[in-house]
Amino acid sequence: MERKGLNRPDTTHTGNNGFHGRRRIFRELYTLVSEEGGRVFLHGRARIGKTELLKRLYATLFRDQDRIIPFYYAFPEDLDLYTLCKDYLSEFIRQYIAFIRNDPIPSGGAIPLKRAERLIRDYPFPSSLIEDLYLHMEDNNPIGVARVAFTAPSLLSTLENARFCLLLDDFHNIFDHREACDAIFSQFEISRISCVLSGQLTSEVKAFIGKMGDRIRSLELSGFTPSEGREAISSILRRYDARIREEEVQTILKKLDYHPFYIKVLFDLIGMEGRGSTIDLRGFYTRYFKEISSGTLHLYFSSILESMDPGERKRALALLRRAMRGAIDSREGMDPSEREVKEYLVAKGLLRDTDHGLSLADPVVRDYLDLYFNRGAESPEELRARKVWEGLKGAEEEKEASHVEGILSLFRRCLERFSCQTVPGILFDYPAFKEDFGDRTPSLEEIHGQKLSLPKMVGVCQKGGFVIGYGFEGGLYREDKGVVWRVGYIPTPLVSEDDALRFLSEVEGLQEGGKEVVWVVGKDFSEGAIRALKGKGLFLSSPAQVELLLALLEDRDYRKKEPYLFEIILPALSEVELVAARAVEEIGRKASIDEESINKIKMALIEACINALEYGTKEGKVHIKVLLEDEEDGDGRVTIYVENEGGNVRPLYAMEPNLEEKFGSSYKRGWGFKLMRLLMDEVSFDRPSPSSTRLKLVKYIKR
Repeated sequence: MERKGLNRPDTTHTGNNGFHGRRRIFRELYTLVSEEGGRVFLHGRARIGKTELLKRLYATLFRDQDRIIPFYYAFPEDLDLYTLCKDYLSEFIRQYIAFIRNDPIPSGGAIPLKRAERLIRDYPFPSSLIEDLYLHMEDNNPIGVARVAFTAPSLLSTLENARFCLLLDDFHNIFDHREACDAIFSQFEISRISCVLSGQLTSEVKAFIGKMGDRIRSLELSGFTPSEGREAISSILRRYDARIREEEVQTILKKLDYHPFYIKVLFDLIGMEGRGSTIDLRGFYTRYFKEISSGTLHLYFSSILESMDPGERKRALALLRRAMRGAIDSREGMDPSEREVKEYLVAKGLLRDTDHGLSLADPVVRDYLDLYFNRGAESPEELRARKVWEGLKGAEEEKEASHVEGILSLFRRCLERFSCQTVPGILFDYPAFKEDFGDRTPSLEEIHGQKLSLPKMVGVCQKGGFVIGYGFEGGLYREDKGVVWRVGYIPTPLVSEDDALRFLSEVEGLQEGGKEVVWVVGKDFSEGAIRALKGKGLFLSSPAQVELLLALLEDRDYRKKEPYLFEIILPALSEVELVAARAVEEIGRKASIDEESINKIKMALIEACINALEYGTKEGKVHIKVLLEDEEDGDGRVTIYVENEGGNVRPLYAMEPNLEEKFGSSYKRGWGFKLMRLLMDEVSFDRPSPSSTRLKLVKYIKR
């Protein structure tokens, strides 16, 4: 099967490199590699963002300059062992020298090994490594060549007491060379080097991970979360001064399977063509099907198939046709050539191999193949027009179904929290609520009037379009106190009398006898619908009333989204850092942060203030900002900025102290930065002005 040649991603020490979101997994990887011997294998679909994560990790470790020397290398396809070893070693030397010089690596690819040999003369690097490599090559000793190249980091780690973090991309490509695999495995056995390996989870990689045992973790990288996807789309469109309707974003993300590569390609195209405009769903689908029929995505998918020889391509297309009809049990009925084709299609991101069977990787692949297999039956123009029509129709149906499912989920959350509370009755009386507040959603403090006692719910389930709650009034588990609540949603924009009568007939078919309460939710109710439903003694609410009720039951202000910012200015006085610590403690308690997190934040802040006061001038002040934020998943984040006046802390010197040196020295300071990194989730520096340094501390709070 034809493969691409050497592909060296740019490891230039720059900004985000197109990196969006992924904060949680990035923090997890950073914490892991900061520990000596921390190792993980990061796997996932093709172009899902593994390389971007490794590059971001490289840039962060390089910038921190904290005695963890990063080395990034992407293993190419189809490179002979000797060329691979020379390339690996010369790239390692180039990046090692760049780190020592604190000089970002220029783009432009590898340097010849002979030139690397000249470079290392001025640096602490054993020149015998290159000599040994050439000697083993002359002796035609592949095992020796591989050991020299791939164990260079562990050798240098021992000689220079330096810590390395290996970031090895496309790791699955190395299994063409058994000698290289053995050399890397032996390095991990004898050293405490940290690493992140990434690539496809092939059978060889699974065997390697199994051989490593508990010395390496396996971690899957999936697509963007909804919030990360929105962030990526917004970031791309801002470059083109284009916008997209907020209500369409979720539908589009689902269509693109939250895949970073698809999002980037599509929205770069949309941004360029729709510069300065607002994009709607029709505009998206028109460009989407144009893109997969003749654009960059079309070329990407087509190149995967066209790189195969005719026999392999025929087997691949047959396999893809079967996958379009449903999941395939890949354990049966496959000869070796079919299994090889399957592995290739999985690695390239057209197929997905799971415990449930072999299936198409995502909806975008399905649409591409649908166009590919139907290209002879219709003209390209007819095919695209039909697909846009089908896409818009399906998106609208899916949006409505998703909306109804979301409303039913809201009902369920409400009923599950019923526990004999007393709540404003107006939340169950749509006409009164409408009369008092119109189309405005009030705050909880504005709602007054007659109260309603809720039952104690003991079980909640969903049946068809209804959510049903079984409970007891007053919390007394007696037959005469038993009650059943039925909650239903009428999705029409305005509930008419006919809609109300149809709803009543559905409810009557569900009634079981005994005491029942029926609660109807709709966007708006006509006068006829109100007469029909209220006449039967039913509760009526809008979704806004249900949201208010849930906010009340969860004891929260559901409208509060803005972060809180606190600012503290400390004079240069003795023990003034304790004032900041007490202030942060009070802030943390008001924000319902757990005691353990508060104590960690206080300790880190004390260290930060001490350092800021030590490096600032005697007349200078320390400026502290504390930012409390809620994240979309319900968790929180505390960000603290500590900025000194008239001083300059160089992050290069903010290193982990050497134990032997400290124990033998009368100067015992210098532990502050290590302590801050242990206590907080993120620690970083910047310089707002030439004479000041700002330290950023971040703590993520689990709710």
